[in-house]
Amino acid sequence: MIVWLHGTHGAGKTTTAALLQKLLPNSRVLDAKTASPERVAQQVADSVLRAYT
Repeated sequence: MIVWLHGTHGAGKTTTAALLQKLLPNSRVLDAKTASPERVAQQVADSVLRAYT
């Protein structure tokens, strides 16, 4: 499952992501603010591959 949080600056996306991560076992937060788009894309691809192998 991929949960994509989108909203304006200051809307609470990071806070919401942290709260969701506590509720969803083995989840991770990928934040485009702190990583390049290529790195985020690779992490998503890796996660999807792991889920199906």
